[in-house]
Amino acid sequence: MKLEKQTSLGLIIDIQERLLPAMGNPDSIEEACSTLLQGLQALDVPVLHTEQYPRGLGHTVLPLQSHLNGFNPPSPCYEKLSFSCLSDGAIREAIRKTGAKQLIVAGIETHVCLQQTVLEALNLGMEVMVVHDAAGSRSIIDHQQALERMRQEGARIGSVESILFELLETAEDPAFRTISRLIK
Repeated sequence: MKLEKQTSLGLIIDIQERLLPAMGNPDSIEEACSTLLQGLQALDVPVLHTEQYPRGLGHTVLPLQSHLNGFNPPSPCYEKLSFSCLSDGAIREAIRKTGAKQLIVAGIETHVCLQQTVLEALNLGMEVMVVHDAAGSRSIIDHQQALERMRQEGARIGSVESILFELLETAEDPAFRTISRLIK
């Protein structure tokens, strides 16, 4: 599977105010997601994002909200109670309407909401790339185990940098300078 800008959709899952600080590496997750979002915006790859039970877990962390609002149109936010994003009819329909065949998935927690979303997307015939450095769990063991399970089930695993350059394809792309600055 090779990612293509025209067929990809970013999906940022549950990077919320009361959830992110409980992760084993909250600062690196936030930084990686920030870089990913800025890169996807420069490449004109649309993004959807979710919030799990925001009344209890808060909203998406402010630094990422500003990036999500910078998309044209701004990234829509979907509240959910299901662990899998695709178990929610509104989210599933929003993804279907984009026409995306490839999902670029990041967020928390890797072994719960990401894993269940990825497994369901694979069952629906989508191609999935999980951004390992823009995802996390409270436990590194849970994070690693979930990445391995998703890989075994057919998902691909990549880093922010490798994914952005794969989508970029060539230094002639107008987004090359932006991507290069983000990665440095």
